[in-house]
Amino acid sequence: MSITPDRLQYLLERNAAKACSLEELKELYEYMSVTDEGTLHPFLYQQYNNIEQGVAVKDVDWEYMLGQILQTPQGATIQKAPQKIIWWKGAAVAAMVMLVAGIGYLVVFNKPGKQADQVNTHEQINDVKAPLNNKATIVLANGQQVLLDSAGNGQLAIQDNVKLVKLDNGKIAYEPIAGETATNNQFNTLQNPRGSKVIDLLLADGSHVWLNTGSSVTYPVAFGKNERKVLVTGEAYFEVAHDASRPFIVQKADLEITVLGTHFNVNAYDDEKDTKVTLLEGKVKVATSKWQVASGKSASDYKKHEVILQPGEQAVLGAHSLLATNHSPDLDQVMAWKNGYFHFGNTGVAELMKQLARWYDIDIVYKSEVPQRAFGGEISRSANLSDVLKILNESNIKCRLEGKKLIVD
Repeated sequence: MSITPDRLQYLLERNAAKACSLEELKELYEYMSVTDEGTLHPFLYQQYNNIEQGVAVKDVDWEYMLGQILQTPQGATIQKAPQKIIWWKGAAVAAMVMLVAGIGYLVVFNKPGKQADQVNTHEQINDVKAPLNNKATIVLANGQQVLLDSAGNGQLAIQDNVKLVKLDNGKIAYEPIAGETATNNQFNTLQNPRGSKVIDLLLADGSHVWLNTGSSVTYPVAFGKNERKVLVTGEAYFEVAHDASRPFIVQKADLEITVLGTHFNVNAYDDEKDTKVTLLEGKVKVATSKWQVASGKSASDYKKHEVILQPGEQAVLGAHSLLATNHSPDLDQVMAWKNGYFHFGNTGVAELMKQLARWYDIDIVYKSEVPQRAFGGEISRSANLSDVLKILNESNIKCRLEGKKLIVD
């Protein structure tokens, strides 16, 4: 189908204002689902020019639009829509848009006027499927390892008068035995390796932990009377049960997060230069145990540093143990892993590849320098690796899969 640039702009603005009729919504969704990147270039460059000139660019609510389309009148029939495709908001420079039905999309950012090299798409010799199950293990206090995927539902162990249970939905729960007293000196470690699905853990105090791939969390089987402390590596999302008398503490090396009851995400992979704590709900204190030079002071004036986060803020512990606050992080990007997709917002190739390596349990090999490109978009984490590589190759990131190695030319 074909529509004029003015018509496209009109439909986008109508949708942003939630004023589209059902027919207009269908027209817009159909156009954006089937059009090629060449047709979209003028519109995308206009968005770039608007931003350069300080003109506001309206957000497009694709979830609302798709929801309206799927509200089919009684008796009518409509083909099943692909998985949701959400437009990257506020693109600075968009030189190419890649859409794959049912998978997602990427926007590739180049400087205006620079032509992309000829695309060379490598045939995929093999493939890596998205994780279908979890490969997580729990190391018990006595050193015994429990492989969760092969363990049956029901009670897996009893430690310190607390039952370890695998529920029907795959969740792992610690259930204190009524009337029994725990000694609070036994620890377990949940390890979720690369290439494993996200796993849901319910601690003995009722707090929830979602553990991303390539991550681990160490915790007491039963918490003590004064505090609730856990150790984390990699990435985890916490929904902490409120208990004013026992603060909940998450520790990663020199970083310590203290809460009473709240929702927050911790990204603390060892291969990332920054550790990030993002608050979704409540209030947390983030502190580093290393001494820092106070702002504007001499090197002899050191202090321990801490920040108090409000909802929607992010603490960033960078190299040299400097702690800073990001007041406007991309919360969609932060929570994408838990919600089942990759979310890229002006993301470089190296960072993108790290995420693929963890999820698909592959190794990344660069044949030369890391390509200096950036991406925006979303891709379902249920997609096979070959589907993701098609998007990257069409975006002029030339890569091929050889066994468990992804070669980036």
